[in-house]
Amino acid sequence: MPTAHIESIREGVFTSWPLDVYCERFKGTPAADEATRRRTIDWLDIGGNSACAKITLVHGATTFTDYFVLLNTADGWKIANKAFHGQAT
Repeated sequence: MPTAHIESIREGVFTSWPLDVYCERFKGTPAADEATRRRTIDWLDIGGNSACAKITLVHGATTFTDYFVLLNTADGWKIANKAFHGQAT
């Protein structure tokens, strides 16, 4: 959703990016190592038109745990917000 924020604690500091700032990090093409990344949906909890999901992304030497808050809009399920944690593996 256009109001979504991506939030985390990075090196002990709270970080919150609005959607447009977060999207500036991407070039519009898949990363060179995209084929080696592994993603799993760990759980999904749906209550009416809202939901929460926990996703794990193994990205090289870092494993990210993402928590998504989702809303089912007229255009389908949309990410309302995301919080994540990255852990060196």
